[in-house]
Amino acid sequence: MRCFDCSGEGHVAANCPNKEIDASGRPPWCGVCDERTRLIDSDSGPARCQQCHPNRRKLRHPLRRCPFCHVTIYDWDNSECGSHSSPVAAGQRPEKEHIDAIIAANSGDGK
Repeated sequence: MRCFDCSGEGHVAANCPNKEIDASGRPPWCGVCDERTRLIDSDSGPARCQQCHPNRRKLRHPLRRCPFCHVTIYDWDNSECGSHSSPVAAGQRPEKEHIDAIIAANSGDGK
């Protein structure tokens, strides 16, 4: 089945989940996921809400490096350095003191 309104597959125009998408491209919040990030907790980690995330049907590269501490982190993670949700095993992550030293060296304040 193909929707005549949004050209999406798997639904018809009468049941189109994209009807209420606003000018910013975001559908209305479902009330179940995190309102700001539109992510839900799942067994394998945070995932896009399949009800209201604007990119719920798109694939993405889930990892990036933190520009400050250079640890591999999830793309959505905006936590401060030392408390990132990292896919790297806990035994392989640098200690918080080491991360603080890297940040201090990069900022030039020499703490």
